[in-house]
This record gives sequence, structure tokens and C-alpha cells, in this order.
Amino acid sequence: MGFKLPYFFAKHKSVTLLSLHCLVLITVYIALSYFNYLTGVPNNNNLLNWDASFYFDIKEHGYRWLDEKPSELAFCPLFPWFWKISCLDAIGMSFLNAFIFMISMLLLLKEYKIQVLVLLLILGFPSFIFFYIPYSEAIFFLLSTTILIGYRKGISWLIYTGFFLASITKASAFVFIAAIIFVELTTWKDNLRGRIPQIIGRVLACLSGTAVVVMTQRYQTGKWFNLLEAQKFFRRTWQLPGFPLTTIQPQRTLGFDSIAFSIGVIALIYCIIWCANSLNRKVSDANPDPVIAFSTFVLAAIVIIDTFFTYSKDGHTSIWSINRHILCTPFVIIFLNWLFEELRKKSGQALLAGAVVFVNIFFTGLFEFPLLLVFYVGFFGSLALFLYLPKYKNYWLLFYVIEVVIQLQTFDNFLYHRWIA
Repeated sequence: MGFKLPYFFAKHKSVTLLSLHCLVLITVYIALSYFNYLTGVPNNNNLLNWDASFYFDIKEHGYRWLDEKPSELAFCPLFPWFWKISCLDAIGMSFLNAFIFMISMLLLLKEYKIQVLVLLLILGFPSFIFFYIPYSEAIFFLLSTTILIGYRKGISWLIYTGFFLASITKASAFVFIAAIIFVELTTWKDNLRGRIPQIIGRVLACLSGTAVVVMTQRYQTGKWFNLLEAQKFFRRTWQLPGFPLTTIQPQRTLGFDSIAFSIGVIALIYCIIWCANSLNRKVSDANPDPVIAFSTFVLAAIVIIDTFFTYSKDGHTSIWSINRHILCTPFVIIFLNWLFEELRKKSGQALLAGAVVFVNIFFTGLFEFPLLLVFYVGFFGSLALFLYLPKYKNYWLLFYVIEVVIQLQTFDNFLYHRWIA
């Protein structure tokens, strides 16, 4: 018996790592609650704050057109349908979401060898509370994971199913369509024309999911294309960004949004480089495999949308919710894991990434919030220490514990209806 447990842990590292993370999360939560650092008690009312209330309304009443306030028509129906079928209350749905997320992570880790540092820094990130509340993030994570696994293994039905259902879960179809085309243009070796039917099939899967959303809203409200019309209630319009950027309640969330913004900008730079490479087929081998290309493009597209399709306050563009949109996806895990190895081998790219991280302190206005700046530096500094100062590489574990504390504090803030993302 004495040798079976170590063997099990060695053979099932993913299960072990996720189990340890859950243990840390629960232990820290109990300790912080005991010392009254966390005072919010989850219930079926305070778990329905912010977007959760819209999902709950759709579950209970379907779509309704409400002229006087932000409308649930900006949200897609798959998660509310799933919630309704489950017959669970808000607490039960939160537990089910957490279970779905953990299963999704196990599927992802089974297919991809993720650096422990990258995985724990992401798992500990405050935005990950959205996997433990009644939001659509957990299901979208699962469906996005099936897309990536489908790309990796070449399983067409997984790709088509993932695109179709993900497009009914979030308004992601057009980002995915652009990503599909980007992948084909930057990773093909030969016979691009022969892959056109495959491209069309994947695009149609995304459009079919969007059609389900449009027809559902049309049937229940009598109006066409509510998903786009409803964006005006959230003040989202196309505009040029005003710097420094800001967010909702920046004193609490700008550090999270700034980290996501920097990751998105770095992804955008790589997309530009790969596009340039694709123009010269002699250097096409420098481009990544389709999974990396797809993940990177999605992050780049999100940073563009959340920077240009938003609103401004006193001349400063708000990048509200970008931390949830970028960090609560499997795409950021795949990208950061690849980037980690890429920067280890190429010092020039490491300098470029470091420059982006530094400059964005000023572009995002983070310099005005010292504590948030410390968190921002701690996140990227942990990656740098592990890469370039092996003597101090274990210090990232301390930052991971700090992240977990802030994640739980973020959950507490959500329960008190304070803005998170």
C-alpha cells in the first residue's frame, strides 16, 4: 500500500495538481472566513449579482425586450437552457459549474503538457471565480477546450460541435470565424485550395450557432438581431481608444484588466509577425501549429474588441471585463505555456514582451494605483524569475498563495455586488 499512492500521483499529475489547488483554495477560504477577512456567505440571492441575474431571468422567463434598462438580449441562451434543464438553484449551479470547469481542465491537461508555474498562476488568478458562480464561463471553457482538442487530433466532429455550441454560449462566432481563416492562412504548407471545404464547414458551424441565437430571440421578442441592438444598453460602440485606459472601479480591478490587456497585446504582436511570415512561404516553418495560432488569434481579437468596441469616461477608454474575456479561457493557458518556452529560447522576443509589459503600465494608467501595480509586477515577475533566475524560481509559489487570497477576496466582493469584471 505504501507505494501505490506515490505511483498514483506520479501517473496522474493533472488530477493531483488540481486536487492540491482545490485543497489550497478550500483551506485558505476557511482560514480567511474564520478570521473574518471574508464575511460574505454565498446564497441564492447574492450569487445572482451582475450577469448572473440576466442568465437567471432568461432561464425563468426567456428573452424580453426592456427599453428602459440593460437587456438580457446581449447574452446567448445555451447556459440558461442548461441551467433550466438542471433544475438547480444558484448554489447548485455554482457547484456544477465548478465541476464542469475541473473536468474541462483535466481534458486540457490530458492533451497538453502545461508548465506547473503557468497552470497555477492562471488557476490562482482572481478572475477564475467566474467558474464557481452562475456564469457561462465554465461551459464556454469546456466547449473551447473541445475545439482545441479537435484541432490537435484532427477530429472534425469535435471541432464542428465545439464551434456550434460555443456560438450559442457566447457572442463569439465572428471571432472564431476570423480565427479559422487566420489559422489556415498562417499555417498551411500546401494545397490551401483543397482545404476550402473544411474552412467553409467550420465557418458554417459558427454561423449556425449564431442563427440559433438570432431565431430564439426573434421568436421570443418579435425583434430581429437583438444581440447587436442590446449592446447599446452597455454603451458599447466602435471608437478610437483614449489613453491612459481605465475600467469600472479601477481601484479594484485595473490590475487584473492590465494583465489581460498586456497578454492580449503580446498575442497581437505575434499574430502580426505570423501574418508577415505567411507572405513569405520560405519562412512559414517559423509559424506555430494550428492550436497555438488559433489560441493566439482569439486573444488578439479580444484585446482589439475590448479596446475599440467599448465606451469612454472623461476621455479614457474603458477596458471593462477584459480580464474575464481573456483569462477565463483555455486559449490563454495554451498561449502562455507556448510563450513561456518561446521566451526561454529567444532573448530578443523576451525583451519585446518585457517592453510591452512595462509600457502598458502607463497605457493602462496602472501607475496611479501602487498596490495594483505590485500585483501586476508580481504576476509577470514570477514568470521572469522562473525563466531567468533559477535560484529564486520557487518564490512564485508565494505569489500563487497571494493570488488565491485575492481570488477569494474577489469572490467576497462579488457577493457584495462589487464590480469584478
